[in-house]
Amino acid sequence: DRIRTTAATLPPVRVAIHGAHVRFSREGDPTPSVGGLANIDATFARDAATGRLEGRAVFECPELTTVRNELTVDTDPAAGTTTLTLRGTRLPLSPYRDMLPTWLLADTETALAETDVTVVLSGTERRLAVQGRLAVSRAGLMLPSVASVPLKSLDAGLSGSLTFDWGTAEVRIEDARASLGAIRVPFNASVLALSTYPKVAVHASVERVRAPDLVDSIPPEAIVALEGVRLDGSFAATFLLEFDTRDLSALRLDFKPDVADLLTLDLGRSVNLELLRREFTHKIRTAAGDVVTRTIGPASPDWVPLDEVPRALIDALVTGEDAQFFSHRGFSMGGVRRSAQVNLERGGFYQGAGTVSQQLVKNLFLSHEKTISRKVQEVFITWQLERTLPKEKILELYLNVIEWGPDVWGLRQAALHYFGKAPAELSLMESAFLVSIIP
Repeated sequence: DRIRTTAATLPPVRVAIHGAHVRFSREGDPTPSVGGLANIDATFARDAATGRLEGRAVFECPELTTVRNELTVDTDPAAGTTTLTLRGTRLPLSPYRDMLPTWLLADTETALAETDVTVVLSGTERRLAVQGRLAVSRAGLMLPSVASVPLKSLDAGLSGSLTFDWGTAEVRIEDARASLGAIRVPFNASVLALSTYPKVAVHASVERVRAPDLVDSIPPEAIVALEGVRLDGSFAATFLLEFDTRDLSALRLDFKPDVADLLTLDLGRSVNLELLRREFTHKIRTAAGDVVTRTIGPASPDWVPLDEVPRALIDALVTGEDAQFFSHRGFSMGGVRRSAQVNLERGGFYQGAGTVSQQLVKNLFLSHEKTISRKVQEVFITWQLERTLPKEKILELYLNVIEWGPDVWGLRQAALHYFGKAPAELSLMESAFLVSIIP
């Protein structure tokens, strides 16, 4: 409405610009930025009879004189619509750094590429529609929820259509496809009844991709613990999420990876699962920044063999922390669903869904930051752990590695610290207490 109102106040006019050249500079910096717009041809016109406002700008990058980019705008008062279209072959983004969102990092190599997007705003129908494709090359990303460090040199894309209808309070994303390097993710999503009790549905898949291409597509900064990992075969997956906020007990959540021919040739320099069968040195960085070094294995005076752990403690641990531990392969979709339901009901992150195997991996190989990149590494290493060690060994390591309070590491230290006893002497209630205080 504001755009149409502004357009209606303009006099009938036609403006044409030919061969203009623009460079950008920041306030207080007299030196123009590298890059800009060149050979700009633009027209701007308002029709006196219909009140229609039309504009079109075609421009090139000065470094690439054969590449052209186009921006058009069309405001039609009769139809109550405003249409914007951007078509770009290659548009460097570094000159626009000050106008980009803070999470998108652009250097001299970052560019908008192969982009064709149309945005239609309808005031009469109270509707926003976006359709087309957008791609960016050599971009950086700084999102704390994704990774704790900037991700660099990303080649990413997004295509499909998005509709936001204010009248029906619905958002729909259809025939969409996201890409990161060689990874392709087709998906559809919808959020209905936004103004009352939203209903959410997301259906997605990962198209089959060669394992080496999968690794090469993920920024190295996102998988530091897997530096040097080598895979063979291929990977594919499907994902489904559906829930109605009026009845979260009916939530549906499923993730099915296809790893039938995925082979791990090398886990990299930081992860040696075979070493877990013997003694090894575990270095722990505390919240204060100190490093605690412990020997894990039968040679350590703190080591507790599994056959010396009271059965009551094992039963309480499995019941409270990971009820399907002895039957799952490292992950519990039931636990993930329950966690999702609880967190949605309470409106925040109150319950995790990590299994005993995942918690062991996190303690041994990863930081405790809550990021998507850490979770991706955790899932992959857990999958390998479950293929390498028996359940009893995983449980034994877990009991000897985890923290039971400030500077209290492993079950023997916990039993001595809280009760002055050896683990084998713990009573039923003492065992239950120790399980209840696991972070």
